[in-house]
Parts: sequence; structure tokens; C-alpha cells
Amino acid sequence: MKALGRVGPGPRQKGREYVLGSLGIVCLVAVIMVLPTAAAGTAGASPKSNCPSPTVAQVVSMLSEIPQGSHQVASIWWTFTNLEDIEVSPYYWALDAGIVSWQAWQAPDGSFYTLELVALAWHTFAGALSPVASVPEPTNGVGPEVQAAFIHFTGTFTPGSKPTHGYIGNFNLGGTKADVLLAPNPQAGTGPYDAILDSYVNYPDSVFLQGVFSESYFYVPLAQEFCLTYDYVTGAEAYTGDIVT
Repeated sequence: MKALGRVGPGPRQKGREYVLGSLGIVCLVAVIMVLPTAAAGTAGASPKSNCPSPTVAQVVSMLSEIPQGSHQVASIWWTFTNLEDIEVSPYYWALDAGIVSWQAWQAPDGSFYTLELVALAWHTFAGALSPVASVPEPTNGVGPEVQAAFIHFTGTFTPGSKPTHGYIGNFNLGGTKADVLLAPNPQAGTGPYDAILDSYVNYPDSVFLQGVFSESYFYVPLAQEFCLTYDYVTGAEAYTGDIVT
């Protein structure tokens, strides 16, 4: 499930001063990153994750790149349910529910920095097609996923009457199990979980000066991982693994 309108490879439709949003989400990311490896270790599998990111240390490093003198213009968080998840495969493969933190700073030179952190639970179904190789899922499965997107860009910040701090609500995106199970036939899918940001920042008309996205999915019973990284400037994408229940 890709941030900033990215829900698949390429630019397709597919986080200091804010205790509940920033610190809370960082802590949640830390917990979710620890749980899969701890459970895998208990199950007798290797407790070491091969996914390179996102980690708490990486998020802290991202925040350290924001220049002195920058001021925070937004610090919001929201929850979502029933997002149809799509990754490398062209098919929606799971339903997601999660929590998002998004923060924005304006630097002294007028450019912007944003940090988006997401922690979610995915739920796939027997017969759905896996997120990378489109392999039919043998059984139902659930697991955690974490992601981070850090972007430096020139553009505009125009929230209008939208709230710029605090919790902004829960969004039911309307995805269904029935639609997920239509693959490989055409699926309706859902819009991205962060479409709300379109009313804050006009990303399509922005110039990305720096931007990195990373996500990690886990399926604990079989010690499986799926990891993906994406560079918003170059468009380079790399991934490894798959989730086959």
C-alpha cells in the first residue's frame, strides 16, 4: 500500500513538536516492527528481519534532515478501514485497516518537508492473488505492515478550512472481500488511504527535491516478509519477498 497516491509500482493511484501523532506513531511502528520477529522466534523461525526499513532509527534520521529554522505547518493523524491493497502484482490482494500520521514543515527557503508514517493490519483471503507473484493464497491470513515516506519538495500548502493539527477522523474506503476475490478479473479497488492530502498539498504539481518511501509486510506463521522501497525523485523501485499464506 503506497503512500501519496501510489497503490502499485510507479506513480499510480497508490512524521518533533507533536506528541500524540509523531511520538505515538513512532512508538507504534517500533512495536509492530518487534512483534513479527518476536513471534517468528517463538515459532522456531529466524527472528531476524531481512527488511531494511522502515525502522525507528531511520525515522529519527529523516527528522534530523529538516533544517534549523523550519516551522511546522501541519501535524495530523487519522485512521482508515477497508482499503484494498495493491503492490507489485496488478491485482488487489488484501483489505487493510490502519493509522496514519502526517506532518509538514516549511523550511527557511520556502520549500517543504513532509513525513508520513503508517501502521496497519492486512487481511487476505484464500483464493486472492499474492502481492508480488500473483500466486493464489492457499488460506486466509493476517499480519502487520509499517511504512514511512519522507519528502522534500517545492510546491504549495493550501489546507483552506481543513484542520492542520490533531485527529481528523476515520475513513471507511469501501473495499470488500468480494472485490479482492475477483482477481484476475477486473476489480473496482479503492482510492488511496491518503487521498485526504490532496486538499493540503498539490503533489502532482510539486517538484521533488528528495523523497524516499519504504514499507515492510510480515506474515508471522510462515516467517514471510515483503519489502519495498521507492525513490520519488528517480522513480527507482526495489522489492523483495512475497506473502503467500
